[in-house]
Amino acid sequence: MKLWGIFFLILGIGVGCKKNRMNLLSDRDIEVQVLKIEEASQIYRVRILLSEGSIKEKNVRQEDMWYKTDSCFYLNYKGRARSPVSIEPISNGLKNIYEYLVAFDEMTEIDGERMEFIYRDKFINKRTYKISLEND
Repeated sequence: MKLWGIFFLILGIGVGCKKNRMNLLSDRDIEVQVLKIEEASQIYRVRILLSEGSIKEKNVRQEDMWYKTDSCFYLNYKGRARSPVSIEPISNGLKNIYEYLVAFDEMTEIDGERMEFIYRDKFINKRTYKISLEND
């Protein structure tokens, strides 16, 4: 009887929890990771990992990465760039890794098409990183 209870508990947890997929894009200077926090909202956890070589070469200031990234993030949906309503840096204590919570307005017109999360770097290599996101 206890085994059936444990089985149904594990089955319930497995079925009830949907894992969010981390999307990432990288090159030799930067890796950008994007994770949607919860399905019902447009809040993303963004992690930017800087390579050791790019930091030394470009003389990156930590203050810039923390406080001057407000115009670096966008969502592109059906050709329209949407700016975030909030960007919060997350203090993680990790060297050369910067994390943010990026929130966008709710979009009621999402119909299963793909969106792109866009990070436009201003401090390392001035490149634009477009990460394709799945909409379920």
